[in-house]
Amino acid sequence: TKQNIVNAVSQVLKKFNKVIVIEDDLLLSKFFLDYMNLCLKNYKDEKRIWHINGWSYPFMKNSKNDINFLGSMNCWGWGTWKNRWSFLTLNEKYLISNFSNKNIHNFNIFSSMNHFEQILRNQKKTLSSWAVFWHATIFKNNGICIYPKYSLVKNIGFDGSGRMSSRHKYKSNLNNNYKDFKLNSEIFKNKKLMNAEFNYYIKRKSIIGRMIVYLKKFYFSIF
Repeated sequence: TKQNIVNAVSQVLKKFNKVIVIEDDLLLSKFFLDYMNLCLKNYKDEKRIWHINGWSYPFMKNSKNDINFLGSMNCWGWGTWKNRWSFLTLNEKYLISNFSNKNIHNFNIFSSMNHFEQILRNQKKTLSSWAVFWHATIFKNNGICIYPKYSLVKNIGFDGSGRMSSRHKYKSNLNNNYKDFKLNSEIFKNKKLMNAEFNYYIKRKSIIGRMIVYLKKFYFSIF
Protein backbone atom coordinates (compact mmCIF):
# COMPACT_ATOMS: atom_id res chain seq x y z
CA THR A 1 0.00 0.00 0.00
CA LYS A 2 0.94 3.66 -0.28
CA GLN A 3 1.79 4.08 3.38
CA ASN A 4 3.81 0.87 3.58
CA ILE A 5 6.17 1.92 0.80
CA VAL A 6 6.50 5.49 2.08
CA ASN A 7 7.21 4.23 5.59
CA ALA A 8 9.78 1.70 4.35
CA VAL A 9 11.72 4.27 2.33
CA SER A 10 11.55 6.80 5.16
CA GLN A 11 12.75 4.21 7.67
CA VAL A 12 15.81 3.37 5.56
CA LEU A 13 16.60 7.07 5.16
CA LYS A 14 16.61 7.56 8.92
CA LYS A 15 19.79 5.47 8.97
CA PHE A 16 21.29 6.23 5.55
CA ASN A 17 21.58 9.27 3.28
CA LYS A 18 20.52 7.46 0.12
CA VAL A 19 18.28 4.60 -0.92
CA ILE A 20 17.72 2.22 -3.84
CA VAL A 21 14.18 0.86 -4.11
CA ILE A 22 13.29 -2.35 -5.97
CA GLU A 23 9.90 -4.07 -6.01
CA ASP A 24 9.38 -7.82 -6.38
CA ASP A 25 8.05 -7.80 -9.96
CA LEU A 26 11.24 -6.37 -11.50
CA LEU A 27 14.10 -8.04 -13.36
CA LEU A 28 17.36 -6.11 -13.14
CA SER A 29 20.37 -5.84 -15.38
CA LYS A 30 23.52 -7.21 -13.77
CA PHE A 31 24.88 -3.66 -14.02
CA PHE A 32 21.85 -1.99 -12.41
CA LEU A 33 23.55 -1.42 -9.06
CA ASP A 34 26.72 -0.10 -10.73
CA TYR A 35 24.62 2.52 -12.49
CA MET A 36 22.57 3.44 -9.43
CA ASN A 37 25.57 3.78 -7.14
CA LEU A 38 27.48 5.79 -9.73
CA CYS A 39 24.61 8.29 -10.00
CA LEU A 40 23.92 8.41 -6.27
CA LYS A 41 27.58 9.14 -5.57
CA ASN A 42 28.31 11.63 -8.33
CA TYR A 43 25.06 13.63 -8.28
CA LYS A 44 24.49 13.73 -4.52
CA ASP A 45 25.45 17.41 -4.28
CA GLU A 46 23.61 18.41 -7.45
CA LYS A 47 20.41 19.59 -5.79
CA ARG A 48 18.55 19.97 -9.08
CA ILE A 49 18.51 16.16 -9.41
CA TRP A 50 15.91 14.47 -7.22
CA HIS A 51 15.41 10.97 -8.60
CA ILE A 52 17.29 8.27 -10.51
CA ASN A 53 15.26 5.97 -12.78
CA GLY A 54 16.38 2.43 -13.54
CA TRP A 55 13.77 1.88 -16.24
CA SER A 56 13.99 3.98 -19.40
CA TYR A 57 11.84 4.82 -22.42
CA PRO A 58 12.55 2.93 -25.67
CA PHE A 59 13.24 6.22 -27.49
CA MET A 60 16.06 7.07 -25.07
CA LYS A 61 18.39 4.73 -26.98
CA ASN A 62 18.64 7.44 -29.63
CA SER A 63 20.23 9.87 -27.18
CA LYS A 64 23.94 10.61 -27.51
CA ASN A 65 24.28 10.52 -23.70
CA ASP A 66 24.34 7.63 -21.23
CA ILE A 67 22.77 9.84 -18.55
CA ASN A 68 19.71 11.85 -19.60
CA PHE A 69 17.44 14.30 -17.83
CA LEU A 70 13.66 14.75 -17.75
CA GLY A 71 11.15 16.02 -15.22
CA SER A 72 9.20 12.77 -14.87
CA MET A 73 9.93 9.91 -12.52
CA ASN A 74 9.36 6.18 -12.80
CA CYS A 75 9.19 3.79 -9.85
CA TRP A 76 10.53 0.64 -11.54
CA GLY A 77 13.87 0.46 -9.77
CA TRP A 78 14.86 3.88 -8.52
CA GLY A 79 16.98 5.83 -6.09
CA THR A 80 17.09 9.13 -4.26
CA TRP A 81 18.69 10.93 -1.33
CA LYS A 82 17.47 11.70 2.18
CA ASN A 83 17.54 15.47 1.70
CA ARG A 84 15.27 15.20 -1.35
CA TRP A 85 12.84 12.62 0.04
CA SER A 86 12.34 14.79 3.13
CA PHE A 87 10.22 17.15 0.99
CA LEU A 88 7.68 14.44 0.13
CA THR A 89 4.07 15.47 0.76
CA LEU A 90 1.08 13.13 0.84
CA ASN A 91 -1.37 15.97 1.38
CA GLU A 92 -3.84 15.78 -1.50
CA LYS A 93 -5.63 18.98 -0.49
CA TYR A 94 -2.38 20.97 -0.47
CA LEU A 95 -1.29 19.68 -3.86
CA ILE A 96 -4.69 20.19 -5.47
CA SER A 97 -4.90 23.78 -4.22
CA ASN A 98 -1.35 24.56 -5.38
CA PHE A 99 -1.58 23.24 -8.93
CA SER A 100 -2.73 25.77 -11.52
CA ASN A 101 -4.31 24.57 -14.77
CA LYS A 102 -0.99 25.11 -16.51
CA ASN A 103 0.79 23.17 -13.75
CA ILE A 104 -1.62 20.29 -14.31
CA HIS A 105 -1.03 20.41 -18.06
CA ASN A 106 2.75 20.27 -17.64
CA PHE A 107 2.59 17.69 -14.84
CA ASN A 108 0.51 15.50 -17.15
CA ILE A 109 3.31 15.62 -19.75
CA PHE A 110 1.54 18.30 -21.79
CA SER A 111 -1.86 16.65 -21.17
CA SER A 112 -0.80 13.36 -22.78
CA MET A 113 -1.20 11.56 -19.42
CA ASN A 114 -3.53 11.75 -16.40
CA HIS A 115 -1.11 11.88 -13.47
CA PHE A 116 -3.05 14.61 -11.68
CA GLU A 117 -6.19 12.48 -11.75
CA GLN A 118 -4.35 10.00 -9.52
CA ILE A 119 -4.05 12.68 -6.84
CA LEU A 120 -7.79 13.37 -7.10
CA ARG A 121 -8.55 9.65 -6.85
CA ASN A 122 -6.33 9.33 -3.78
CA GLN A 123 -8.34 12.12 -2.17
CA LYS A 124 -11.57 10.28 -3.00
CA LYS A 125 -10.08 7.02 -1.62
CA THR A 126 -10.63 5.20 -4.93
CA LEU A 127 -6.86 4.80 -5.37
CA SER A 128 -3.95 4.30 -3.00
CA SER A 129 -0.77 5.24 -4.86
CA TRP A 130 2.42 6.66 -3.39
CA ALA A 131 4.36 7.29 -6.62
CA VAL A 132 2.20 10.16 -7.88
CA PHE A 133 2.94 12.11 -4.68
CA TRP A 134 6.68 11.72 -5.09
CA HIS A 135 6.29 12.73 -8.74
CA ALA A 136 4.24 15.79 -7.70
CA THR A 137 6.81 16.74 -5.05
CA ILE A 138 9.59 16.62 -7.62
CA PHE A 139 7.50 18.62 -10.07
CA LYS A 140 6.61 21.37 -7.57
CA ASN A 141 10.29 21.75 -6.69
CA ASN A 142 11.32 21.87 -10.36
CA GLY A 143 13.37 18.74 -9.82
CA ILE A 144 15.16 16.74 -12.49
CA CYS A 145 15.12 12.95 -12.90
CA ILE A 146 17.84 10.81 -14.46
CA TYR A 147 17.13 8.26 -17.18
CA PRO A 148 19.72 5.80 -18.49
CA LYS A 149 20.19 5.48 -22.25
CA TYR A 150 19.03 1.87 -22.08
CA SER A 151 16.61 0.43 -19.57
CA LEU A 152 18.26 -1.55 -16.79
CA VAL A 153 14.92 -2.83 -15.49
CA LYS A 154 12.15 -4.99 -16.89
CA ASN A 155 8.75 -5.12 -15.21
CA ILE A 156 7.33 -8.65 -15.32
CA GLY A 157 4.13 -7.73 -13.48
CA PHE A 158 2.11 -7.51 -16.70
CA ASP A 159 1.29 -11.23 -16.92
CA GLY A 160 -2.14 -10.74 -15.38
CA SER A 161 -1.08 -11.59 -11.83
CA GLY A 162 -0.12 -8.09 -10.69
CA ARG A 163 -2.74 -5.71 -9.33
CA MET A 164 -1.62 -2.96 -11.78
CA SER A 165 -1.33 -5.21 -14.82
CA SER A 166 -4.77 -4.59 -16.27
CA ARG A 167 -4.38 -0.81 -16.22
CA HIS A 168 -0.88 -0.26 -17.54
CA LYS A 169 0.63 -1.44 -20.82
CA TYR A 170 4.13 0.00 -20.81
CA LYS A 171 6.75 -1.65 -22.95
CA SER A 172 9.38 -2.97 -20.60
CA ASN A 173 12.72 -4.35 -21.75
CA LEU A 174 16.18 -4.30 -20.22
CA ASN A 175 19.66 -4.18 -21.70
CA ASN A 176 21.84 -6.64 -19.82
CA ASN A 177 25.06 -5.64 -21.62
CA TYR A 178 24.92 -1.90 -21.01
CA LYS A 179 27.67 -1.13 -18.50
CA ASP A 180 29.82 1.83 -19.56
CA PHE A 181 27.98 4.77 -18.00
CA LYS A 182 29.50 8.14 -18.83
CA LEU A 183 28.39 10.96 -16.56
CA ASN A 184 26.66 13.97 -18.06
CA SER A 185 27.47 17.41 -16.63
CA GLU A 186 24.95 19.23 -18.87
CA ILE A 187 22.09 19.05 -16.39
CA PHE A 188 18.87 20.36 -17.88
CA LYS A 189 15.53 19.01 -19.07
CA ASN A 190 16.21 18.23 -22.71
CA LYS A 191 13.42 19.63 -24.91
CA LYS A 192 14.02 17.04 -27.62
CA LEU A 193 13.58 14.24 -25.11
CA MET A 194 10.56 15.98 -23.57
CA ASN A 195 8.91 16.01 -26.99
CA ALA A 196 9.80 12.36 -27.50
CA GLU A 197 8.19 11.54 -24.15
CA PHE A 198 5.06 13.45 -25.16
CA ASN A 199 4.89 11.55 -28.46
CA TYR A 200 5.41 8.25 -26.63
CA TYR A 201 2.19 8.79 -24.69
CA ILE A 202 0.02 10.66 -27.18
CA LYS A 203 0.23 7.88 -29.76
CA ARG A 204 -1.87 5.74 -27.38
CA LYS A 205 -4.82 8.09 -27.72
CA SER A 206 -7.62 8.11 -30.28
CA ILE A 207 -7.60 10.65 -33.10
CA ILE A 208 -10.09 12.83 -31.22
CA GLY A 209 -8.07 12.45 -28.03
CA ARG A 210 -4.92 13.56 -29.84
CA MET A 211 -6.68 16.60 -31.27
CA ILE A 212 -7.80 17.67 -27.79
CA VAL A 213 -4.29 17.24 -26.39
CA TYR A 214 -2.71 19.24 -29.23
CA LEU A 215 -5.23 22.03 -28.66
CA LYS A 216 -4.34 22.11 -24.96
CA LYS A 217 -0.64 22.09 -25.77
CA PHE A 218 -1.09 25.01 -28.14
CA TYR A 219 -3.23 26.93 -25.64
CA PHE A 220 -0.82 26.55 -22.74
CA SER A 221 2.17 27.44 -24.91
CA ILE A 222 0.57 30.87 -25.42
CA PHE A 223 -1.00 31.55 -22.01
